[in-house]
Parts: sequence; structure tokens; C-alpha cells
Amino acid sequence: MTRASSAPPAAVVIEALGRRVRVEPGGHPSSAQVEALWSRCRATEAGSAAREETVITLPRSDRPLNAEDGLRLGDRIRDLALDGAAERLLVLRAAGVATPDGSVLGLVSDDPALRADAAAELSRRGFGYVTEELLAADESFDVVAFPEPLRFEQDDLAHSALAGPDALGMRPCPAPPLHLAAVVVLEHSHDHRGAPELSHVRRPDDVRR
Repeated sequence: MTRASSAPPAAVVIEALGRRVRVEPGGHPSSAQVEALWSRCRATEAGSAAREETVITLPRSDRPLNAEDGLRLGDRIRDLALDGAAERLLVLRAAGVATPDGSVLGLVSDDPALRADAAAELSRRGFGYVTEELLAADESFDVVAFPEPLRFEQDDLAHSALAGPDALGMRPCPAPPLHLAAVVVLEHSHDHRGAPELSHVRRPDDVRR
């Protein structure tokens, strides 16, 4: 008597700022994880036959991805997204959230956890989630959404971990067109108490730097 073989885990195809990335999972647990983390970046099948895909094959395993492997996969996809945006888009290392009418607020910080916390909090206050790390816009400041997983610090680990925007209950990104309306530079002061303070930057060159 032969045992019927189970179907292989489904691949996850991601749209990464002009690059299509096919993630071939190593097992069903990792397939479900990749799907949950990158659900809002899933590519549509329209025109897929004419588009070249970069394939990332995960090691074969029946165990879920650990936090380190999830971060490593995220870094590879972001690198491919940067390649896809090269010479077409200006990419800020910033998070992005948007009002329902498509006005995007860029959140700049050298602390990835601070960007993620700010984006998640603003999403709870009515903003749609655009991106966590790669805020891409063309010469007219029209924004291309890249709603990737968010990176958070974990108290019990020496490194960060990823969480998908669906799992965090974040509001979806508004439908295009999206336009970059403002940029906020985030600075966290441990001594500050009370509500956040907003100060206008008078010289645009400071923001460009």
C-alpha cells in the first residue's frame, strides 16, 4: 500500500517596487508565514507571463521560519526592491502612512523600531499603511506603495522580528494615486513626558540631507 504524497507548499509571489520575487517555501509552515508577512505585497497574476521573476528558495524544513531567517528573507526582498526602483524612483529610508485621500506622510528615523512603532500608532489613528522602510516616489512625488512587514525589537531576543501589517490590524493603504505631502523626522527623547511635539524645519536642505 502506497502513501499519497501531499501537495507541495504554495509559492508566494511578491511585487517589490517593480521587481517580482517568487519565494519558494521549504515547507507548509514557512509558506503560511511568508504569506502572512507579505500578504499586502502579493503580486497579481495579470501579465505575470511577461515579467521576469527572481526566485528565492528557502531551505527544506517542516519547521516554521525562526525570527533570524524571517529577517534575512526580508532583507533580500528589500534589496531586490531597491534594484527594481533604481533609476526610476527616489527611495527614502522612511516609513509611510497615508490619509484616505492619498496624502502620504513620510516618517524618517535611523531607528527602525521607532519608525515601525510610529507607523503602527498612526494606523490605529486612521492612517493607511504604505511602507515601513522603503518610501518610494517618482519625480512628481507620486508614491509607489510597498506595504512590507514591520520590524520590531523583542525584549527576549538579541535581534528584531517581523510582523505583518494584517496581524497588527493596520489599515490598508488607500488606492492610488498617492502623493508625498509631508516628511516628519522622528526623534525619541527618554526625558520627554506628555504628548509628542511637532516642530517645523525651516530649511528644506536639512530634510534633503
